[in-house]
Amino acid sequence: MDEPHPGTAVETGPDPGRSGAWDDALLAARLLKTGGAQLGGLWLKARAGGVRDAYLSHLKDLFGTGTPWMRVPGSVSHSALLGSIDIPATTRSGRVVATRGLLERADDGVLLVPMAERLDAASAAIIGNVMDSGTTRSPVRSPDREQSVLSARFQVIAIDEAASAEEHIPHALSDRLGLVADLSTVAWRDVAGPSPEPKRQASRTWLEVEIGAVVSELLSQVLSAFGCSSLRRLRYL
Repeated sequence: MDEPHPGTAVETGPDPGRSGAWDDALLAARLLKTGGAQLGGLWLKARAGGVRDAYLSHLKDLFGTGTPWMRVPGSVSHSALLGSIDIPATTRSGRVVATRGLLERADDGVLLVPMAERLDAASAAIIGNVMDSGTTRSPVRSPDREQSVLSARFQVIAIDEAASAEEHIPHALSDRLGLVADLSTVAWRDVAGPSPEPKRQASRTWLEVEIGAVVSELLSQVLSAFGCSSLRRLRYL
């Protein structure tokens, strides 16, 4: 696969001759930007390469420079996710000093999880719990033993690099991702193109769109036909 050249633009306009998978991925990117944390995030099936790099670059451009992007290391600890007491700083200052966790720092932004199929179940459960509540707690307790509630509303981009059916993202995480994009069949020729179309502000948000009971039932049947029996998935309808 050819690697992207510096200055190469990602083609975002419709093209009948281009891979439908790439168009689907671009649509997922727009929905992710519009839907916010309510959509949970994106399950991105893609191996390392130029296509994935171009797509991630497109996502960053779409969200803008003001959006925090927090990358989860492969061997992330629970204290790194939630924050912990900084022992050296506490010793030096004579007062309790806390380090901010990745989930708090990702507030109003994106939590990027590379090689998500290797994320341990406990870490996935912690991330999923924070996604549900939109909050985390400070590791520092007040004199009455209470912990401050901290905002942690973010979208997750979980990169699935699984090479076999035995590898998969932990259900505690994948179950909470409302969007799926598969770049495994996308070639570089589908990605490169002229300058992207101008960005347009949506006239309404997805929360303003109502879906009737008949359409909701039809979508539920489609999910069931594709083998998805998760009740969490239905909340995105």
